[in-house]
Amino acid sequence: KNNNNNNNNNCFSNVSSNSNSNNAFFEKRNVVRSFVLNNESVTKLKAKSVSNEVTNPTRFEAIAGFLWEQILSGSSTKEGKSMLSVVVDLRPRTDTPLPKESIGNLLETAFVRAEMRAKLPELVAEIHGSISTVKDLAVEYQGDKRVEAKEKHWQSFISTFIEYKGKDVYILSSWCKSAGFGDVDFGFGKPVWVVPVDNVVKTSNNLRNTIVLTEYNDSDGDGFEAWLFLEEERIKYLESNVDFLAFATPKF
Repeated sequence: KNNNNNNNNNCFSNVSSNSNSNNAFFEKRNVVRSFVLNNESVTKLKAKSVSNEVTNPTRFEAIAGFLWEQILSGSSTKEGKSMLSVVVDLRPRTDTPLPKESIGNLLETAFVRAEMRAKLPELVAEIHGSISTVKDLAVEYQGDKRVEAKEKHWQSFISTFIEYKGKDVYILSSWCKSAGFGDVDFGFGKPVWVVPVDNVVKTSNNLRNTIVLTEYNDSDGDGFEAWLFLEEERIKYLESNVDFLAFATPKF
């Protein structure tokens, strides 16, 4: 995307769901918004994320936990469990790390489960533990029983989504440095802004309850831009939540 931001708000206007759908999931109004978490905010959230289980959380873990916590705080359901499905790149997690340019769908899913009332340190600890198990999967996929290992994980994938059907489930994907989107150059320079959608009308409902992280840089240092695809009520809650706005600045 170039620097011309004219009419951006028209491109990413509020999106109504498909009125012909019988699925209640699609009957609620869905919107897309982005929020910036600069380097200072990330540093503070890392400090708030520390626990006995995770004494040095990563920047990603802190941001993921914070966004999950804030979204859950706006839920009308306060009991039970929520699940965060985190897309994990397998390339750096194999016995011999693969080049980031390796072609193929070299991804896996880390399922993170937590109580609806869980706070930031607990959520970060759960995220850290679930992502750590993916490294074990990457090793299994390179072994003699890789087919069986993949089949076993696939069955677990299916059963997990069946178990959480109709509950608070979110998907998180990072498009930051390791993904390489910011380095793409087709001859007219590198992107100045990475946007995770090209047609909101067609994609926003399909991405319901999805969080996409992209890079954000300013004079303060490296930060994150969080793209949230949520029900309108959840977005309105976040836009008026002082605990959320203390670290996240609305951008789009």
